[in-house]
Amino acid sequence: MPADAAVRQRTPNPRPQWAEGEDVAEPTSFAAPSEGTVQYRDATAFHQPPAKAYVYKNPILYGFGGVFFPPLVLSLMGGDRKTCIIMLCIWPISFLLLFLLFIGVIPIVGMYFWSIVACYREAVKQNEAHGLS
Repeated sequence: MPADAAVRQRTPNPRPQWAEGEDVAEPTSFAAPSEGTVQYRDATAFHQPPAKAYVYKNPILYGFGGVFFPPLVLSLMGGDRKTCIIMLCIWPISFLLLFLLFIGVIPIVGMYFWSIVACYREAVKQNEAHGLS
């Protein structure tokens, strides 16, 4: 066995088997920066999330939306969670009273007015918090 063949058997082939006969470019290696050099990169420029745009919330539209499903509009606006839970509990009870005993109209009407006022106030509060009035 020639000496060249013995060396070839002991040293691993740096190129993969499938690339033996193909014309494939050799992988390039990146050298580490030498000592004393400092490289600055502005990494935050590409990774910052876009600024959140705040849209003016029309209080009348939010008040009108509080009529359709009272706790939903208030909770989606980020209103008081306790108020939303109370409305969510009163709403089905009022409809049960309406259909079973025909006295549920009073709590339903009261809750709708409460919802309209709460949604209106929450829209005004959020607009003022963002500097829009």
